[in-house]
Amino acid sequence: MKIELSITGDACWIEVDSLGDKKEVLDSKTYENGVTKSWDLSNSAFLIFGKASAAQLKVNGTPVPLGDAPNVKKIQVDFQS
Repeated sequence: MKIELSITGDACWIEVDSLGDKKEVLDSKTYENGVTKSWDLSNSAFLIFGKASAAQLKVNGTPVPLGDAPNVKKIQVDFQS
């Protein structure tokens, strides 16, 4: 599963957790406008966005709407084989 992130507004704090046999924090950082980042996972993921309106998310190339409110958003993406 490929998770792609683009920051298109203000800075946004992001945490990406892998949900394999145990929860593992893959990334926890504030990203600035214009940054793109991706992660390739073989299990489910849990994502937290500090300012969801500043980010664009795609999972396996499909856009996932985060809304236009500048609030915290939590999303779990489940991996299915």
